[in-house]
Amino acid sequence: MDFSVAPAPFLPAAGAEPGTAWPRWIRMFDNFLVAVGGGSFSAARKEAILLTCLGAEGQRIFESLPAAVKQEGEDQYAFTRRRLEAQFAPRQNVCVERYRFRSRVQQTEETVQQWVSILRQLASSCEYGDRTDEFIRDQVIERTNSSKLRQRLLMEGSDLTLERTLTISDTLESAEPGVRIDRERIRPLLEAAEPRDEKSLRAFLGAVGSERNGVADGLSRLPVAETWWPDDDSIQIAALSLAAAVTEEELRDASASDECLDVIRGYLAGRWPRQRDVDPRATGFYQVRDELSQLGPLLFRGERLVVPAALRERVLRNAHEGHQGETRTKQRLRAQFWWPRLDKEVRDLLRSCEVCTQHDGHVRQERPPLQPIPLPDGPWQRLMIDVIGPMQGPQHERYGIVLCDMFSSAHPLLGTQKSCSQPLSNPKVYRPGG
Repeated sequence: MDFSVAPAPFLPAAGAEPGTAWPRWIRMFDNFLVAVGGGSFSAARKEAILLTCLGAEGQRIFESLPAAVKQEGEDQYAFTRRRLEAQFAPRQNVCVERYRFRSRVQQTEETVQQWVSILRQLASSCEYGDRTDEFIRDQVIERTNSSKLRQRLLMEGSDLTLERTLTISDTLESAEPGVRIDRERIRPLLEAAEPRDEKSLRAFLGAVGSERNGVADGLSRLPVAETWWPDDDSIQIAALSLAAAVTEEELRDASASDECLDVIRGYLAGRWPRQRDVDPRATGFYQVRDELSQLGPLLFRGERLVVPAALRERVLRNAHEGHQGETRTKQRLRAQFWWPRLDKEVRDLLRSCEVCTQHDGHVRQERPPLQPIPLPDGPWQRLMIDVIGPMQGPQHERYGIVLCDMFSSAHPLLGTQKSCSQPLSNPKVYRPGG
C-alpha cells in the first residue's frame, strides 16, 4: 500500500501538538482510505491502517484508553474510531457556536457568496440540522451591510429560500455602481514583507523600478527617466512608525526570566501566604490572586496575559500607536493584557508624549511673559501716537491726535475736525493731574 498519500500523523511523538484538528484529519483519512480502495478491506485491516496513520503517540494514547463495550452491530473498525472520536474530538459548546454564527456580519468588500460560505462553515457546529439554510437566510437578511438588499429580500415574503437569496444578491451586486477591489490583482502588495528600514520601504513604495515600471517622482507619481537612486543614509522619512510586535517566543522567554513572575508561579503551584507575608515584588498581584492562572511560563489574569516587566514599555508604545488618547490606549491594553499599575503607566506615558500634550485641550497653556518697554535716556526720544474721538466740543476739535512721551509722560493733544484730516489747531499739552 502506498502511504505517501496518507495524511500526516495526527500525533507523531510525545509532547507534540496535533497539526490538524481531529474533524479535518479524520476526513483526510477517509479520503485516503477511499483512494487506496479501502471499501473492500476488512474491519481489522482498516483499524490497523487508522492506528498506523495516527502516529506513535496517538497509538500510545489509544492503548491507554479505558475499556469500552461495543455497540450492537458495531465492527472493530467502527468501535476503534468511536473511541478515538470521544478522545480527540473537541467538546463544542453549542451556545457559544451559535453566538459566533449570529455575530458574524458581512465585512467590507465581502460578497454575499463569500459571506454565506463562511456562515455555512460556522453553522456546521451549531446543530441546526435541516434548518441550516433557513438560519443562514435569516442571518443574511438581518446582518447584511446593504440596506437595498435587505429591503429586496423582505419583499419576497415567507417563500424566500437561501438559493433565491443568493440569486438576488448576485444580481444587485453586479448592478451596483462603485469601485470593487480585485484582491487577486493586489495580492503581491498584500503578501509583501513589512518594510523594516529605508531601503525596504523604498522597494515597498515602488521607488526601486524594474524594466516595466520606472522610478516615480514623489509628487505626481509619474515615471521618470532616471532609474538610479542614491544611497543616502541621511535621508529621513517622516511619519514612518513601525510598531514592533511582541512575539509569543519573546513573551515566553521574558516571562520565564522575570523574577516577580517567578514568585507568582511559585505561589500558584503551592499556596498564597497571608498578605503581610507576601513577597514585596508580588504585592500588586495579591488582590487578584484568585483570577490568576498559569500556562507554561505565561501568567494570565482571566483571559488577559500578564506582561513581564521587560516588555511592558514596548507593549505600552504599541498600544499608544497613533496617539489616540488615554481612554483608547487603556481600552486597547485592557482587552488583552494586564499588569499592576497599568493605568498609572499609561497616564505617565501620555504626559511624556509631546504630540499628545500639544493636542490635549485639558493641558494648561502657559501665557507668554510680559515684555516691558525699556525707559529711554531722555525726553522726546521715544513717542507713542494714537487717535481719540469723537469728543464733545467745538467742531474743529471733535477728534484728537495724542502723542505720549515715554520719558516724561507728556500728552500733547492736536485737535482736528476728522480722524483722517490734518491737524487744525495748536497742540495743547496735558500732563497727569491736569
